[in-house]
Amino acid sequence: MTNGSMTKAELVEEVSRVSDLTKKHSEVIVDTVFKGIIDALHRGEKIELEVEKTYQMKIIKLSPAERKIGLSIRALKDADIRTDWESYASSQGDGTATLGDHFKNR
Repeated sequence: MTNGSMTKAELVEEVSRVSDLTKKHSEVIVDTVFKGIIDALHRGEKIELEVEKTYQMKIIKLSPAERKIGLSIRALKDADIRTDWESYASSQGDGTATLGDHFKNR
């Protein structure tokens, strides 16, 4: 890597290293991200890449035969919210509490 730039091969190698994925799967990810960026630019959307910024995403579709991967930040957040809600709901008993019950112990 020179001046903060990487070749595609270096990027694939780095994705493979940090994710414990095969180089083939890492290349699919790199190709998919670049295709998404190019498609967004063609639609006139603004693209902003930040150095050393990471994002957690959920893989929602993986198709090595088509060389495609579907990634979603929203799906991961939705799953986290759903887990939080289910945890909260199960801790609240049978669900028959009232507002009065809530303030009784305060």
